Amino acid sequence: MSLKTDLPPALDALTQDLAHRSALIEVLQAVEALTRDRNRAVELICSEPLRVFDGLTAAELVVRNRAPDVLAYLESISSGAVG
Repeated sequence: MSLKTDLPPALDALTQDLAHRSALIEVLQAVEALTRDRNRAVELICSEPLRVFDGLTAAELVVRNRAPDVLAYLESISSGAVG
């Protein structure tokens, strides 16, 4: 059964778990707010290793149940505390 969400294909393919999908939407919205570009946000979530998380991507962290950590990190970037 396919789950309908607002996830672009690159993120949609990562998981069928509802909690992870919901977290991916949250992370996507946060990154998109920073980049102001949905395609760039998806690229960053899927491909950009985060040094503070041992080189894991945001997508990898979300499927490892670490979305709150990613969102806190993005908030710190947004406020200028990190980055």
